[in-house]
Amino acid sequence: MRIVLSNHSLFRLGGSETWLKTMYDELSKKHEVHVYTPIHQLWPWMSRFQPTLHYDLALVSHRNCLEYLREQNIDRIIHTSHGVIPAPEEPVDGADVYVSVSEEVQAHNLEHFGFESIVIRNPIDTATFTNLTPTNPTLEKVLFLSNYGWGVLETLESSDFDYMRIGGDERIEETWKWINWADLVVGLGRSVYESMSCGRNVIVFDYMGADGLVTPENIWHYRKRNCSGRTHREMYTPEQFKVELGRYDQNLGPQLREYILEENNAVTIAAQYLSLR
Repeated sequence: MRIVLSNHSLFRLGGSETWLKTMYDELSKKHEVHVYTPIHQLWPWMSRFQPTLHYDLALVSHRNCLEYLREQNIDRIIHTSHGVIPAPEEPVDGADVYVSVSEEVQAHNLEHFGFESIVIRNPIDTATFTNLTPTNPTLEKVLFLSNYGWGVLETLESSDFDYMRIGGDERIEETWKWINWADLVVGLGRSVYESMSCGRNVIVFDYMGADGLVTPENIWHYRKRNCSGRTHREMYTPEQFKVELGRYDQNLGPQLREYILEENNAVTIAAQYLSLR
């Protein structure tokens, strides 16, 4: 089958860019996969979309990509919304099926734009994002993995832990290596799932606010808003954040990875998309 994936750009490894890379790597094992982006810059190993070809399926992110690809020779188009913000995530006419990465996005797109959709979770390459190094019995190393709010660092800088931050304007490759350096990762969205896949403790905390330490019990609730911090929207003081860091539990790691293997494995997610044909 010939498939095209799209994203508005591939400048950095943000959430939707990594979603595309993960799906490209998985689908390319059995299918011919090309990539369309209005910003004509692809990663070296990717094949470019060719308008003269016929495609069996398009997995489309971002409204500007859908507005272009709906006019091409494609049998079936599936559009995915990755969040409730920004505007490029908004659905428009032209797809055969609409997908949302969380229940929050699903409800938002129905209420504000009138588009019904089904929920398919973020795909994680669990073979790459795996536990390469053991965590410490007590918390020693904290990683802040984010492209957004740096206020979290104020607490980490005044803490007794070793800490590192990556993201922002830097293009960070091989993030699984940095995650495996840490005992606990602070971030939101995809960063949460990738860190869980590596068997790390995770605190959902970033520019949207905090939900707190992820556990096997609360992940089912947090995922409804894609681990965005919008579930509780706590605005931690430094003292409150230190209390949350103190909840670190080495035994959580294997349980969190098991959840990702069952719910976010890229093999399973790719199969869910292909079943929509």
